[in-house]
Amino acid sequence: MFIKRKHRTVILFSSAIIVAVFLSTIIGYSLYIQLKKDSFSSSYRNSIYEMTAELFKNDIEIVNIGIKIGRGNILSEIPFVEGTLKNNSEKTIRSMLLEVSFTRPSGEVIYKDRVYPLWSGTLVSRDIDIKEGEILLPGESISFQNVLKNCPRELVEEFLTQTKFAKGNMEEKMKFICLIKGLMVA
Repeated sequence: MFIKRKHRTVILFSSAIIVAVFLSTIIGYSLYIQLKKDSFSSSYRNSIYEMTAELFKNDIEIVNIGIKIGRGNILSEIPFVEGTLKNNSEKTIRSMLLEVSFTRPSGEVIYKDRVYPLWSGTLVSRDIDIKEGEILLPGESISFQNVLKNCPRELVEEFLTQTKFAKGNMEEKMKFICLIKGLMVA
């Protein structure tokens, strides 16, 4: 059979489109599968991080935790949380996530932040929610200090009035809550 020149170009052009669609479908599907694997892996690590915190929360003491206002030129009027952690478990703690929040007596959350008290500032883990730094050995204590990011102005004003006059009772206006939300042990 003889194929005309016009038909040959139509056949080649259609075949090229079919091959391009087929290849892009295969590549897109493999990228989708890899994305799902990474997402599942990250979700799995985060759930283990949270479950470990639930298991060991009674073995970790958070002592002398409080809010301070920075003093000095650069840190003036910047609130930070400081406290001491004591590891009463038999395991070494590699990473910890604390959730700090302020609520009104009605239960309304005024401010909530996540604090990594053992994090030294360098990201060791690929996962953004798990940050490692210093370690906390069994039976040891460590002091920490972390800046409260994006703290509302009304809270900063309240902290400033409390530090200047110490007359008002802050517990009547708001409640400070600190919970262990994530933990990695070795």
